[in-house]
Amino acid sequence: MSAEVLSATSEKPEVTTIDVGGGMMTASYPLSINDIDTTTGQHIHSSSLIFHITRPMDGGNLTGKSLKSKQDGFLKSPQTAATLGMIQMHMPAMVENVSHNYASGDTTVLNDLVDSVRVAQSKGGDSLEKFFNGSKAMAERTMGRIVQSDTANQSVVMETGEITKQRSSLLYNGTALRTHTFSYSLRPRSVAELKHVGEIIYMFRMFSSGSRGVMSWLKKMELTRDGFDYDTFGVVEAPPIWFVEERVNNPMQHRSIDKFMFGPAVVTGVRVNKTPDQIYQTIAKTGGDPVEVELEITMQEMIPTYSDFWRSVRALSYKDM
Repeated sequence: MSAEVLSATSEKPEVTTIDVGGGMMTASYPLSINDIDTTTGQHIHSSSLIFHITRPMDGGNLTGKSLKSKQDGFLKSPQTAATLGMIQMHMPAMVENVSHNYASGDTTVLNDLVDSVRVAQSKGGDSLEKFFNGSKAMAERTMGRIVQSDTANQSVVMETGEITKQRSSLLYNGTALRTHTFSYSLRPRSVAELKHVGEIIYMFRMFSSGSRGVMSWLKKMELTRDGFDYDTFGVVEAPPIWFVEERVNNPMQHRSIDKFMFGPAVVTGVRVNKTPDQIYQTIAKTGGDPVEVELEITMQEMIPTYSDFWRSVRALSYKDM
């Protein structure tokens, strides 16, 4: 069913069709994202999201150390990344989550032994006195363990109503990898904007996927001369690495809340809904392009974000009044 008619006066956007091997693609939505309001002289959008698509193996590999180096380099200078493409979009509804893992457990006799040695070393005296102090501390802790074990049985609990288990602890066990979902409703208002919507969906799909390839070391050996075809190995090259940054149109203005920075990351899901209202409406004078598309991109970071990351983002974001 045809719906609204788009303006056909806009020129075709300058977009180069490429593969992962080279070139650079760019697309933006909406096309007015960098426009200036003629009445106020200010940008219509105060900030936007830039999705950077970078080559996975340029300047390193996929190890944690190399990925951390890529992250530091991007925070210092995003334009120096080996970029395959860039997508600029307006800010969606943003919900940022950071999760830290903690594990609970009881301290053990080994903890008591280590602590006893620490007590002995902290006190003065010769080796014999330190041994005496450590033995005394260990004896006290061992007695506490025995009492705890004896009084924790069911009979004592039934008689006293008390459970002796005071050595439980909660310890930091690492920071989880951040996952973020970007949700957009794309409703093009011109032919040029419609073309950019198509390019954006195409870029997210293509650059989130692996590429068929061959084993480079087998290719160099030219094993096909012996009738051995390296194409049969079914090698898949890793997809590009993504970085996402919030870019402010007027960086000189005051900023108190840190900008959104995300990456190195991979795209784990691309969801396209061409019937958001359960009615498939198409644009007149097109080959069936939908009037509106819901685009949902799910990304996951490849390394955890520790305190040094947040200090770097703070330094890039904060502007004093």
